[in-house]
Amino acid sequence: MYPIRQASAVGLMEASNRNENYLVADEGGRQYVLRRYRRNRELARVAFQLRFQKHLLANGFPTAPIVLTKEGTDFVIHDDIPWALFGFIEGSEYDFERMGQVAQAARRLAEFHAIADSFTEPPVDLEWEPPLEYYWVHNADERQHLQDLLYGQGIETELAYLLSWWEELMRQWPVGRYRVLPAGLVHGDYHGRNMVFKGDNITGVFDFDVLAWGARVLDLSFAFLMFGRERRPRPQRIRPAVGRLFVEEYARYRPIIAEEFAAIPAFVVLNRAPTASWLEYRQRDVGADPRELVRDSLAYMRELEAEMARLAPEFGWRL
Repeated sequence: MYPIRQASAVGLMEASNRNENYLVADEGGRQYVLRRYRRNRELARVAFQLRFQKHLLANGFPTAPIVLTKEGTDFVIHDDIPWALFGFIEGSEYDFERMGQVAQAARRLAEFHAIADSFTEPPVDLEWEPPLEYYWVHNADERQHLQDLLYGQGIETELAYLLSWWEELMRQWPVGRYRVLPAGLVHGDYHGRNMVFKGDNITGVFDFDVLAWGARVLDLSFAFLMFGRERRPRPQRIRPAVGRLFVEEYARYRPIIAEEFAAIPAFVVLNRAPTASWLEYRQRDVGADPRELVRDSLAYMRELEAEMARLAPEFGWRL
């Protein structure tokens, strides 16, 4: 279906329980990445993601070029699942010891947000996750949805904690305060394994599967954690100097208002809060047990709450 000669699959790249990425080579040794979209199968959503990716490329942002099919389309459908082919970009994962990479990642995130502002198409929302503001406007509905999904499943203590956490978030950040936060398209999963570097320069940013409309501090807070942490995986301990570097470098290219900075601790934890629609999606998609997902998510949230409390005096946050 593609205008490349004698293509062969070199192998499956890093395994994922959501999507599959195959490294492909042609007769001349040129390499590509063939992506099978299991996570987002809705055709309109995949088309939206790819159009946004082309918008990034057209504005000089480093991401993978999309290889068009022989018919000139951005993707193909095989066995009712969309597939897309991209040019392969050389590079390595984020190195936690390279502060130049931290600064570059911060600058590129600010650039991403600026370019996203010029993308005028309305978002095609994910089937399994509504826009972020939903959780403010319809928080009572969300808490009822969680109650209906989880009550009587043997995790009443965890459910009570989760419901009280949402109530406290809404108390500290009511909808009027939330709406003060600058909003736009957010990457939603901006971390060191969704990009590659050559030296301190990012050569490619990938994975727009959770691209959505929301407060930009969602990306900023997630990156504060993912680049500021000492290592992967958990437990997460954030290096204050590194977290500060990321925020300051981001702010050099896109100013951060005071309320955005104040929101970072709450949004660091929010990034890991399980929602009812996400729990249902994971159960449907890979047969995950919602109870185990909730237990794991809440353990992570408690770790992050403690970490934000530890850092609060350093950054002047009032929790």
